[in-house]
Amino acid sequence: MKVLLLGGGAQEHALGWKLARSPLLTSLTSLPGNPGLAELGQVVEGISASDAGAVAAFARQQETDLVVVGPEAPLAAGVVDALLRQGVKTFGPARSAARLESSKSFAKEIMERAEVPTARTGFENRQPAVEHWRDSPDRLSKRQMAWQPARAHRSPTPPSRPVSIP
Repeated sequence: MKVLLLGGGAQEHALGWKLARSPLLTSLTSLPGNPGLAELGQVVEGISASDAGAVAAFARQQETDLVVVGPEAPLAAGVVDALLRQGVKTFGPARSAARLESSKSFAKEIMERAEVPTARTGFENRQPAVEHWRDSPDRLSKRQMAWQPARAHRSPTPPSRPVSIP
């Protein structure tokens, strides 16, 4: 089985490491990959893992049997949807399902509707958020903040993840 693994982080390395141990695997190609994945198979550079059309064309050109999509950005960009439309077997959620991970505000809406306990949110601007944080009885002490800073998420979440609030 020819597998194309999208991503280049530690999670994708773990997926690639496990895939490489399958007796069914004939080749593992990673896009964009990393040095660890290069030890397990071919690494392809020059194609963005979030470019749905380019990834689908590459997978078809290589006669890939299965594409495994690891990172959030290609999922949010609809790469799985494009691959499935091209008839390429794919492991990963469709764009609409990936929205739970890529959009924190959407995930919060779903959790609130389903009455799943979750942290309070809902600030559109910085100043009300800072005032809420300063006035909150749950606020961490300065000593606690030394090892556990507050976090802010933008929605949709960028690949760089949350930022610390000093």
